[in-house]
Amino acid sequence: MSEDFCAKFFYKLSKSFICNVICFGFAITACEAQLLPMNPERIISFETTEGSYMDVDLSPDGTQILFTLLGDIYKIPSTGGIAVQLTRGLAVNIHPVWSPDGKQIAYISDVSGAMHVNTMDADGTGQ
Repeated sequence: MSEDFCAKFFYKLSKSFICNVICFGFAITACEAQLLPMNPERIISFETTEGSYMDVDLSPDGTQILFTLLGDIYKIPSTGGIAVQLTRGLAVNIHPVWSPDGKQIAYISDVSGAMHVNTMDADGTGQ
């Protein structure tokens, strides 16, 4: 990939929170899909009843809702209840959608250092 393409891509991305937390030199590295040499410093736990900049998708049978919060994907019954975290870690995971049969979930992730479409099973395995 050319540096010019990467520069244009990350310029368009700069309107989002993702690019606001990475420097331009790192952005070029990420665009070339190299693994990130970072590890989490600490893990936090929290409870919330609301969020913003969330992606939401209803399962084909209407029983489950996928949503994103702080870069992770969660699943919750459409009738309410406890959310189950399906992804975790440093990667930003966004725009989850159910497969037509409800057995898999497609989503966009930067786990490789660049944004790519990924899939997992509906229970969060097979990532």
